[in-house]
Amino acid sequence: AWISPTAQIGAECSLGPGVFIGDGAIIGDDCDLYPGVHVGANCRLGKSVTLYPHVVLYHEVHLDDRVIIHANAVIGADGFG
Repeated sequence: AWISPTAQIGAECSLGPGVFIGDGAIIGDDCDLYPGVHVGANCRLGKSVTLYPHVVLYHEVHLDDRVIIHANAVIGADGFG
């Protein structure tokens, strides 16, 4: 895993291999980030968030407590409009 020195990781978090956590990101307590997850700059994750393999959160995405995002989802990308 690669974790920015400016990121904050809560207690009891599990980070899989290849996880990337960008500058200023805040990861709440008891989060599970599976292999290949990308958390962009200034993202905020609440408590007990689960991100399954290869989820991508672009910069400044905010997730509340107990959110589950399944494999290969991309959150915060440009839309179609």
